[in-house]
Amino acid sequence: MVTGREAVIRIEKINTFRGPVHALRNVTISVEKGITCIVGPNGAGKTTLLKSILGLLPVVSGKITFLDQEITRLPTHRIALLGIGYVPEDRRIYPDFTVNENILLGTWRRKVNTDAIFEKVYALFPKLKDLSQSLGIHLSGGEQSMLAIARTLALEPRCLLLDEPLEGLAPAVRKRLAEGISELRAQGLTTLTTASDMSYVPDIADTIYTIDRGEIVDRTDKNP
Repeated sequence: MVTGREAVIRIEKINTFRGPVHALRNVTISVEKGITCIVGPNGAGKTTLLKSILGLLPVVSGKITFLDQEITRLPTHRIALLGIGYVPEDRRIYPDFTVNENILLGTWRRKVNTDAIFEKVYALFPKLKDLSQSLGIHLSGGEQSMLAIARTLALEPRCLLLDEPLEGLAPAVRKRLAEGISELRAQGLTTLTTASDMSYVPDIADTIYTIDRGEIVDRTDKNP
């Protein structure tokens, strides 16, 4: 389907196994500028798809390109250096580090303007500014999700992969986090996110793919 939006990631007929399980079956999707969401029940293949893009799981066949460069069999660190950021479902916050320290963790090898980083992420998630000296262990689930996204944004990715960012959060927190993800689109950042609950997905997504048992079964575009 042609939408007029530029494709940032193209996935063409990929097959991925998790042990003996054929987890992705001839999956083809186009992650275009804006927000793309993969929805489906637990175990449908959403996380496997993200990990296949990142090289965390080997793709047996098919092709993945990022900004027209093939990345199908590149190592994960090379894919990250190209500009794909990843926030896993478990967030991986360092519990004994402060919010500020967590945000800057991935930047220690780079010359960065820390003031500019904090200004950017705190504008997106003002709550984190109030918690800047709080330890990760003391944050709520929603605050940890905001922090995990902020930490990845500090690396200035060109595309962001979010695995179930709204899962398990209270409705008010989901709404605030969904607004933050929408703001990233306004800033020009392409986002691929997953969800097992459709709450807020129609409100933020430009394109929704439905996955079931490792196969894409539907695509819906907000403005086809």
